[in-house]
Amino acid sequence: MALASKANSEDNSTWEQTMNGPERDSYITAAKEELESLEKKDACEVVSREDWMKVLPCTWVFRFKRFPDESVRKLKACFCVRADRQVEGIDFFNTFAPVVNWTTVCLMLILSVILGAATKQVDYTAAFLHAPIDVAANWDDLRNEEKKRQGVYVCKPQGFTQTGKVLALKRSLYGLRQSSRKFFQHLNNKPELTGFRPEL
Repeated sequence: MALASKANSEDNSTWEQTMNGPERDSYITAAKEELESLEKKDACEVVSREDWMKVLPCTWVFRFKRFPDESVRKLKACFCVRADRQVEGIDFFNTFAPVVNWTTVCLMLILSVILGAATKQVDYTAAFLHAPIDVAANWDDLRNEEKKRQGVYVCKPQGFTQTGKVLALKRSLYGLRQSSRKFFQHLNNKPELTGFRPEL
């Protein structure tokens, strides 16, 4: 059943395909929910576009989320930044984030069965939005105008545009090159606050 749950080309559509398809209204609702989640997390703010700004393009990712039997669980709309337009040192600084090896995951699951241990899985809703956007190392020494000029700006999403307005990011959005790293740092900081220390 798990192997049967796989995405296909019909599960992913462009804005134009979605807005002209049979699920248009449901996807518009999903897009509004996505923007509401950005607002709740204070992920960005609407600012006036200025000539000096480098504004990154964005895109919508629409897809079906399915149960293992391939029936549709829900329709998902995700607002993403176009990372292919980012410039290192301006829009991002570091991108490395450790990723678990699947051999390790399999080994831990095997050990849990052998030892009779319980396992738990965590799924973060809007995971990357939990982490703040990365800033330059000398951020605290910068003046407000300099901070403004080092900000990451994204155009407003299709269907929700405003003339002369863009989004100034405060948190890591999906699509940004640095988002995985920032989310890892966010997770890593929590155990350290409770007294845990990484083993060197």
